[in-house]
Amino acid sequence: DLQVNVSAIGVRITPYLESGVLPVGEAEYEVAKTRHIDPSLDDEVTIRFKVANEGTSNESIDLRVTPVQYVRTNGMLDAPSDEWVKFLSIEPFYQLEALGSGNNEVILDLLLRDETADLEATPYPVYALPGTYVVDITAWYRSSPVVSHTVRITIIVQDVDGMVTELSGASGITEIPGDEATFGIAVMNPGNSPSVYNISCETPNRWTVALGDGNSSTITLEPLLRLQYITVPIRVKVPTVVDGHPYAGVQEGVSCTVSHTGNPSLTQVESTVITVARLDKFDTDLYSSSGVPVGAAGNALDEAVDNGQHLNLTLTVSNLGNVPIDLGATVTPTLPSW
Repeated sequence: DLQVNVSAIGVRITPYLESGVLPVGEAEYEVAKTRHIDPSLDDEVTIRFKVANEGTSNESIDLRVTPVQYVRTNGMLDAPSDEWVKFLSIEPFYQLEALGSGNNEVILDLLLRDETADLEATPYPVYALPGTYVVDITAWYRSSPVVSHTVRITIIVQDVDGMVTELSGASGITEIPGDEATFGIAVMNPGNSPSVYNISCETPNRWTVALGDGNSSTITLEPLLRLQYITVPIRVKVPTVVDGHPYAGVQEGVSCTVSHTGNPSLTQVESTVITVARLDKFDTDLYSSSGVPVGAAGNALDEAVDNGQHLNLTLTVSNLGNVPIDLGATVTPTLPSW
């Protein structure tokens, strides 16, 4: 008589769907290998999976989970910037009976957590950095390590956009005509991905506004990283006095619009008021009898006269300020006899 012994070997890892059921078919199997994290709500994810002995003999199964790795845009794997930790619900190894015995599988939960993230942090939560991350789960026979199965789990951390703005030094701003009023606007990225912001400032009467080190009223900032902020100086030129304007006490509003270039729904307007300060300033000019400017002392125009001649000079006084002023004039000749 011929006696034939049929044997088989094999170990298989099967991840569960997020709904908690086993996948059916290749399409669901691929879906089960991917998890998404909304970092504004969570900083961890749990993957349930089954390890099954598909051989015909009892086996001791070992298992290893690799550290979380970040997938760069070129597909290369790199260590993540954040610290990730992993926990298995049951540490290996696992004694599994032969296929068909009813005790040939074990169900495990793998918890992956971003330890750097902190949703309870104040004043702003620290969200997990966005991107695609992977871990490899490998199970094998301890008696024969070549009998193994590996599944790669993909974790996709979503982007969270945000923007926080605040004016600094913008309370009670006063400045005289012709000078620049200065204050600042701070912009912070409370989200988790590098963000670019645009700032644009204006006044109702089109006063000259300059942002940063340049002369433009609009500026696009360099990308701000997670929880990074920058303060941009703002300079507003108060117009010079023309016919008494702008009067002392006149107020001019300044509005600055900050927008997230990648998310137009994130727009914030910050406003303040500049009060024109009092400018007391005047100028004088002395003219000869023929109407020629005499000029400043030291370079004054000489004018010849005869004894007993009356010389008529003209003194003009101009108010260059923005408030009425009372002035007195005194003429003092060099020779007391004049």
